[in-house]
Amino acid sequence: MTLPPNPSDPAANQPPSGADTPAPAQPQAPGPEQPAAPQYAQPQQPAPQYAQPQYAQPQYAQPQYAQPQYAQPQYSAPQQPQPQTWAPPYAPEPGPGEPFDGATDPADIERPLYGATFGQAIARFFRGYAKFSGRASRSEYWWAMLFAGLTRIACLILMGIGAIVGAAWEQNQPYSASYSGGQDFTRSGPEGITDYAPAAFLFFAGVILFVIVGLGLLLPSLAISWRRLHDGNFAGPLWFISLVPYGGIAVFVLTLLRSKPTGRRFDTPRAWPASA
Repeated sequence: MTLPPNPSDPAANQPPSGADTPAPAQPQAPGPEQPAAPQYAQPQQPAPQYAQPQYAQPQYAQPQYAQPQYAQPQYSAPQQPQPQTWAPPYAPEPGPGEPFDGATDPADIERPLYGATFGQAIARFFRGYAKFSGRASRSEYWWAMLFAGLTRIACLILMGIGAIVGAAWEQNQPYSASYSGGQDFTRSGPEGITDYAPAAFLFFAGVILFVIVGLGLLLPSLAISWRRLHDGNFAGPLWFISLVPYGGIAVFVLTLLRSKPTGRRFDTPRAWPASA
């Protein structure tokens, strides 16, 4: 067993005998001290990192092929060309001003009053009772004809009432019958229309009024019919066609036609006041 050296023992610090003692190192002559070369650190360049490109497998969608749909062809009947219809040219409504030059005042009988009321038409009917120049609108004419017709009907109704009253009175009166030669029968008794005063009055009053009305309306009716033909741009003497068989139908149709601006040629020229 080897014990550790004792530091207090000098022999322990001596080298063993016979051992090679190294020669002392020769001192180096001092020389000029060479400056140390500067040390440059080699710059550390990081190696570029190249990522391996990732190539994804391209995905190709499977094309969808739809089943083609074939529509059932629709076969329609061939269209026949429609004949071109003729449209009448636009005509303005009759009225005051151009182009019809109608009356603006109902009292003005020198010009036709378009859109006349019943009262206005009757007043103009009698005011122009003998006026054959100028024009009359359809409203003037037909309101006047309605008035004339109702007046005549009133007279006929009065006559009918008288006849009915007389007939009823006659049925209640006694009568006598006689035979002539054994074959002819004769009835005698009062007559209702002639023998019964109320019935006679009503009946004959209706007759008289009918005649008076007919004569009183004859000239105004002729004049307004004349002017109505003018308003349709027809000559007034065409009214005489109504005197022949079935001619009244033709005149009736003419009075139904629309007003025409060219009928102004039958108007009486306006009397303009003389300038001072």
